[in-house]
Amino acid sequence: MLERDNNTGVLIDGFPRTEIQVELLKLLYDKMIDLRQIYLNSKFRDRFRRPSFRICVLYVDETTSVERQLKRGLAARSHNQRVKATGEGRLVTERQTDFDPVMTKQRYKIFMDHYSSLLQLRKHFPFHLIDATRSIDDVLKIILKEFEYQSSLELDQPTFDAIQYIPLASQVGVNARRELIRRLENYQMLHSSLFRKAVSFIEKDVAPSIKRHAISGSTIVRSEIELLDEEHIIDMIIDILSERGYHVTYDSKTMIIPLKVEPHTLQIVNDTRKIHMFKITFMKHILRKN
Repeated sequence: MLERDNNTGVLIDGFPRTEIQVELLKLLYDKMIDLRQIYLNSKFRDRFRRPSFRICVLYVDETTSVERQLKRGLAARSHNQRVKATGEGRLVTERQTDFDPVMTKQRYKIFMDHYSSLLQLRKHFPFHLIDATRSIDDVLKIILKEFEYQSSLELDQPTFDAIQYIPLASQVGVNARRELIRRLENYQMLHSSLFRKAVSFIEKDVAPSIKRHAISGSTIVRSEIELLDEEHIIDMIIDILSERGYHVTYDSKTMIIPLKVEPHTLQIVNDTRKIHMFKITFMKHILRKN
């Protein structure tokens, strides 16, 4: 792989086979994506191309598998005998499992034991199983068609590069708990007074509404107090509630309320009100059924 041709890539046969290998392949893909992002705007960008993985899984039944293994063994032995007799050509490897029907069945059993692990690849890379009981030419055509299908699911390079800095939804929460703890500790150390006000607001204005809606598992808290206009206070409230196991979304809107019309200028005098809204969801309490 280290000496690969960047224009053609490499072909890896028989990998992955186990769940660990599947995860390693996904980690390799993610690492290559990260390197592409790091060096995208540098002179090394061409050395870190976007990875393009094509997965091809061939499937045959046990009978066909055993027949092909035994046939391969006979062909290899016949070839080697001819090479030894004539001195021309190169010897090929003779697998001991290709001469024993019991061992060929054991190899197929190993394949089936790891079959479910192999299908775990579908969580990361889309592909279809290919019926390999057909002729070589037919199977080759199906493989090429499958690769075309997989290619159609990918963005082209410029589009991919343009949006790759937006984090994947699956990665946003990877270190969320650790970052949450760090923020809460910083609030306590650097903004302790405001932090206590945030806790007090939750106790007086949020907790009663949560208790009132305990059965539904959802509540909306609206408030117009000036405290919520202070810097960091909204983040503090969200983080505190999140640490206690609640799911919080926040929004605010400014309402313009006409108060009067100036008689001389006919200008409308308005009052501005900012409304803060917290939508809080949590585990429902199921009532007992009689």
